[in-house]
Amino acid sequence: MSNINLTIDLGSTEFKAAVYAGEQLLGYAAYGLSYCRDKAKAELPVNSVLEAFSTLIGQSIKAAGINVSNINAIGISSQAQTFALTDENDRFLTPFISWLDMRATESHKAIALNNFAEHSSLAAVSPNMQIAILKHILDENSELAAAVNKIVPLPAYLVMLLTGKLVSDNNIAAMSGLFSFKDNTYWRPALNLLGISENDLPGIVEIGSTAGKVKDDNPFGIPAGKPVFACGNDQTAGAYGTGLQVDDILITLGTAQTVYRCCQNMPEPGSVQFRGHYPGGLYYAMFAGTGGGLISKAIEQIPAFKDFDTFAELATEANVNIDTGFYLENDEVNWSNKDAGLPEKALSIFNYLADKIRIFFEKITKNTEKINKVYVSGGGIRNTVWLKLIESKINKKLIIRNTSPCYGIAKMIQAKQTNLLRSSRNNSV
Repeated sequence: MSNINLTIDLGSTEFKAAVYAGEQLLGYAAYGLSYCRDKAKAELPVNSVLEAFSTLIGQSIKAAGINVSNINAIGISSQAQTFALTDENDRFLTPFISWLDMRATESHKAIALNNFAEHSSLAAVSPNMQIAILKHILDENSELAAAVNKIVPLPAYLVMLLTGKLVSDNNIAAMSGLFSFKDNTYWRPALNLLGISENDLPGIVEIGSTAGKVKDDNPFGIPAGKPVFACGNDQTAGAYGTGLQVDDILITLGTAQTVYRCCQNMPEPGSVQFRGHYPGGLYYAMFAGTGGGLISKAIEQIPAFKDFDTFAELATEANVNIDTGFYLENDEVNWSNKDAGLPEKALSIFNYLADKIRIFFEKITKNTEKINKVYVSGGGIRNTVWLKLIESKINKKLIIRNTSPCYGIAKMIQAKQTNLLRSSRNNSV
């Protein structure tokens, strides 16, 4: 049998794990997340994160019908930004603070760093970036600021549990606002702003590279010596799983919706919402915004929508000539036409989301003559209304791919294993 690899994707709604033999899926598990919310806060208790890791790994290996000793390698992709703080004794001072946390909504506006876009994945500081939330909580709590010894991003925590090393990759790190593309290291002005040093942050490896090897006393019972790969943010892993090549585009319809492009060269600073490293020495450009999360809000607000499938079915029954007057206010869904029916209200949200995709698509293809294939993936591919609206607005045929970040991780690991095997064979000749 091909090399058996464990892949783990630390998503925003749930953590997922899958076991692959090469690119063949053997077993899968998922663990739904329950955030602790208080006003603008969105946090994950450390013990619940550890429980999720342990449950996922055990259930995915059981589903695959293998023994943990059969695992050859582990790969990890993740939501970006989520992190926790520890002291000099590695004790956690905070829960994991999610990128969904909005406590820095106002305070982030005061962050002034010259030429930020030249150094960062993001064109400008946003309230849910690590740099913004860190600045907010450290300014508010001087005792916490004095006690902090390490900043632990979510995927780096799993790497640390497995290998004993705190390591991230350049794809994830560049989204934090703390790492510089230009300098290829942590960015001194950002560190000075927070009063921290590079010693407080994870070591950095290239996306798709080995972060370390499994240690003897890891909490998951995985045999020592197995390589652990750092596979970037979940959008990049999913794009790699789709098989994205230069000038291909992937539209993802999930809790968030994104338009993601693989590029030969690094996009210019400030030209896109997100940019960064892609496996194989390539780069990416991305725009992202609300997606299925907006549908979830509508369902919460109007119980008659019931669930996603009912919501999508209702949209197919809508009278397209009725204007619902849909709008967002304080991130909440509203319709000014109170006489509009449920079908029309559902369709208006799909139409709003498809318009956002059109705007993203136009921005990401600006000044570009060559666009190859346009793929679509994510939970929203089941909703034909959503897909047809997007196709009509961007005037492109969508190629549906039922892929996942876990599959992309499996492909990254396999590519590394194949290259290593070839190098070993070449060296032995």
